[in-house]
Amino acid sequence: MDDSDDDRWKNAGTCDPKTGRIYRTFEGTFNGVNALFARGDKFREAANNNVSNEYYIKTRCGNVSMDRPYGPGGRFPGHLTSAELRPELLPKAAYRFPRARPTRTRSSSATRI
Repeated sequence: MDDSDDDRWKNAGTCDPKTGRIYRTFEGTFNGVNALFARGDKFREAANNNVSNEYYIKTRCGNVSMDRPYGPGGRFPGHLTSAELRPELLPKAAYRFPRARPTRTRSSSATRI
C-alpha cells in the first residue's frame, strides 16, 4: 500500500497559513507542525490514549474540532496539520523550536520571535 492510501491519513488536511487554504496532506511533504489540544469531553476507542482522543485545533485556516468534518464542503474529516514545514509557506519571521524530553513523553513548542 502506498502511504498516501493509508486510511489514517487519506482525509487529513494541512493548513497553508499564508493563504488560509486547506489542502490534502499528501499534496505536500507530510512534514508538518501539529498543534493539538485534547478536548477531554469526547473519546474515540479507549485503546488510543485513555486521556482524550478528540482534539481541537486552532490554525490560521480556522478553528477545527476533529469530531466534525472541516474545510470547503466538509471535505476533510481527518487530522488537520497547522502548517507544513516549508519556508515558502511559513509567515516571514524567525522561529525557535525547543524540545522537552522528559523520561516518558516528548513535547515541542514553537515561538515566533
